Amino acid sequence: MKKTLSDKSNNKSNDISIDKHNQNSRKQKDKIRRRNDILTAVERLSEKKSDLSFDKLNLDEIAQEAGLTKPTIYRYFKNKDDLLIGFAAYGYYKVADFIDNQLKTHQKADISNRLQAISISYYQFAKENPAILKILNDLGRENRYLILKSKQIKEESMKTSGENKKSDPSSIINSEEEYVEAWEYFRETIQQAFTEEEISLVGISLSDTLQKISPTDFIEVISIVINGVITELSNRNKVLLEHGVSDEDVLAIIMQLLGKGLKS
Repeated sequence: MKKTLSDKSNNKSNDISIDKHNQNSRKQKDKIRRRNDILTAVERLSEKKSDLSFDKLNLDEIAQEAGLTKPTIYRYFKNKDDLLIGFAAYGYYKVADFIDNQLKTHQKADISNRLQAISISYYQFAKENPAILKILNDLGRENRYLILKSKQIKEESMKTSGENKKSDPSSIINSEEEYVEAWEYFRETIQQAFTEEEISLVGISLSDTLQKISPTDFIEVISIVINGVITELSNRNKVLLEHGVSDEDVLAIIMQLLGKGLKS
């Protein structure tokens, strides 16, 4: 059947639409790649600094390390705070993947051994990537709460107004949204290691005002315990080593005790 002029016009329109989509996809991939280049430059610089402080890094240094100009940084991050949040997202993805690889060999272990695998892999990651863990701690849980709350308020507002979120490939990637996605990925990575019964803390006595705990809060509790132990170990490890007790031994003992509590 011979194609009409209208058919040819529609096909041409479809071709243009596909080309535009492909161009936008390439632009987005280029932006993601360049953002990652900048974030890995931040990581390298942070590791070179003895105090590992993000505050003492400046955008000129970061641009030079990434092989870019300072104005180029602003094409991918709004400001230094935005870069910090973007780097925290980058960090959560990395630590989640590291823990996930360790958990694959402990999926059928009891809860004590799963907790031990999570804590020791987190500790190993902290030793190998001190810059990332330092910046994650610098950002803190309070800021994470504010970012998550901001996302929730924005979503509720859009839902009420009937507004649909549209993705603009030419715009700057939203670091806060990226951070939320990375935190969710980190939380889900750890959460998958536990059963619903374990997460609901069956058999654990909670306060009168707290009758149950959400999966998100459960992971927060686990994260607080592990982070607290790792921080304390960094202050006391010399004393422990003098008594022949390694950091991994301490983590194993604490996680075994925690696991016994969750099983009882």
